Amino acid sequence: MKIKYFKINLTKEQKDIKILIELLKPYITENTIIVNCSPDYSSIISQKVIHAYYDNPLEMINFNMPFPNTGFEKEYPEYCKDFVKTLDFNKMHIFIDSGVLRGKNFKTLKDTLNLYNSTFWTIKLSFIFASLYVQDNSIFTPDVYVEKFNKTNQGMLLFYWENKNCTLFD
Repeated sequence: MKIKYFKINLTKEQKDIKILIELLKPYITENTIIVNCSPDYSSIISQKVIHAYYDNPLEMINFNMPFPNTGFEKEYPEYCKDFVKTLDFNKMHIFIDSGVLRGKNFKTLKDTLNLYNSTFWTIKLSFIFASLYVQDNSIFTPDVYVEKFNKTNQGMLLFYWENKNCTLFD
């Protein structure tokens, strides 16, 4: 059976990154930290965002997210708790990923952020989530995104720089 793909070529990716940068403009100040989620997939986007607004780049930190059915997936909730404790309360955090597929990783992270905001901190952490693409049946929808896609009709998200033989998302 031939696998169908929602293919993102270089031109589309560049155009959509520009759109995302414009959509994020209302949230960006010099006190914004970009959280580069899944750096192996989102670094291009995050790098363009941190350089888009001021003479000097915004601060950026990396945040790893697990692939499905890996050992890290089991450890991820604890990883989120540890990561959230390191965030700066005086800054706005924008969590960026190239695409939201299942949404499970983002939901776990957002639940952790909300838990810490409601339970442990008197000063609330400011944050939003952003992505280029989001699968329409994902359990999580980012606050800002460029396009929704339907895996059944359009196919699995595939960037021009990805190896389509990758089995992590089957």
